Amino acid sequence: MGTANAVDSAKGMVGERFLVLNGDIIVNPAHIKKLMECKSEAVMTARHVENPSEYGVLEVRNDRVLRIIEKPPDPPTNLANAGIYVFPSSIFDTIRKTHFQ
Repeated sequence: MGTANAVDSAKGMVGERFLVLNGDIIVNPAHIKKLMECKSEAVMTARHVENPSEYGVLEVRNDRVLRIIEKPPDPPTNLANAGIYVFPSSIFDTIRKTHFQ
């Protein structure tokens, strides 16, 4: 059911700001510390890839993610979702408004 559903299942079990990691990645703890110290309300990591049609591709404008296109046959960019996020607890309200309609 996707990442939003998985994050939503953590409602009531996380603090005001929390980290979400996809289960198939390995991350340097120093990078996690740096992400958690970031002052942005929410953080989403990305990386440039050679084969973007195999990933969720980000459409970005002015450093803001507009949408994620899952495994597009004709990707608009080569910027892939890296599967690491920092969210405020308000993300649960946003998920409810967008994901479960």
